[in-house]
Order: sequence, then C-alpha cells, then structure tokens
Amino acid sequence: MERLLDKRPRHIVPATRMIVEYLVRWKDYGPEDDSWEPASNIEKILMDEYEATHHATIHIAARSTRKSARRRT
Repeated sequence: MERLLDKRPRHIVPATRMIVEYLVRWKDYGPEDDSWEPASNIEKILMDEYEATHHATIHIAARSTRKSARRRT
C-alpha cells in the first residue's frame, strides 16, 4: 500500500452491520488499480495518517463587522 485516498461507510447485509472501507493506492500501480479495502486490512499507521490529514480542524475566518457599502434609496 502506498497511501489512502478516501474513506466510506458500507452497510453489510443484514443492514444492521456497517464496516469502514478505505480507497487504497497501491505502490507501483496506477489509479486504475485503486481498490476499496476494509479497515481490517489496513495498517493502523496509514489510517492514523489519513485521519490526521483529512479531518484536521477547519479554521473559519471571523465574520466582518464592516457595514455594507450599498446605500438604500
């Protein structure tokens, strides 16, 4: 495995069971060979790296207190 590209929940029949799958980019292979693999097949360090880079805190800019330049007529 080279890296993880995406993550998705997947419902298993019966619908009461859900697993997590990761889209894997395989080392020395192209994008056409990417595949979805269950988390149980993925090394923990790769999952931790994915979570750290894809679910980091998003900083939201403070809202401007400046009044609109539009004039009411």
